[in-house]
Amino acid sequence: MTLVAALISTIFFYVSLLADDSFFYFIPPTGWQPVKEEQQAASIKGSFFSPSSGMTCSSINIAEEITSLDFTQYIQAVQKRYISSKTTWRNLGAFATPAGTGTLTSIDIETPIDKMRVLQLLVPCKDRVVLLTAASPKKEFSKVYPHLITSFRSLTHTNNVESSLLSPEKLPLLQQTLQKSSLTLEALSRFLTEKFAEQGPYWQAQVLAKFLAKNQENHANVK
Repeated sequence: MTLVAALISTIFFYVSLLADDSFFYFIPPTGWQPVKEEQQAASIKGSFFSPSSGMTCSSINIAEEITSLDFTQYIQAVQKRYISSKTTWRNLGAFATPAGTGTLTSIDIETPIDKMRVLQLLVPCKDRVVLLTAASPKKEFSKVYPHLITSFRSLTHTNNVESSLLSPEKLPLLQQTLQKSSLTLEALSRFLTEKFAEQGPYWQAQVLAKFLAKNQENHANVK
């Protein structure tokens, strides 16, 4: 590859990463750890759990479900699903987020280990519903509730990485870093953790995933 071709390829890679397709992200509670991808269900896009010394811990995850139902019908279907499973399901009403207004629900579940309370936020977006689901032992629920609500309120839909920045003044820093031809996944991970902590680990993971996908696509095109 010539120097000019390499430069064009780098610029294209950078532009395509910032102009990539839209995505949803949220900011999990501080200190919660991510679940490894191989340890979570295929339908889950990201999951985090709280530090805990007991047998159960609190968790939060994000998922998307494509549906042909309108949102009212979808909520009714969810209600029917939980009522038939002998749990206590409640509709807590409308809940506003940057991604749009959804419906907040509560589900009480008894497991062999502990009594659990689940908060689930459902937000419609075109042909799908985004679901933020948090679960906590009922005896600890009052302590984690404020943190869960803060995470729910952070749910955001963005058209690209660039427009999702909570600190727009950092855009030049992100641009300069992504333009480096020698940038590795490990270096980008450290950079995002240090310089974009306010975006949260799930946003950082989305950027890393897009970087990896674009990098693999770029190498494939070169071959």
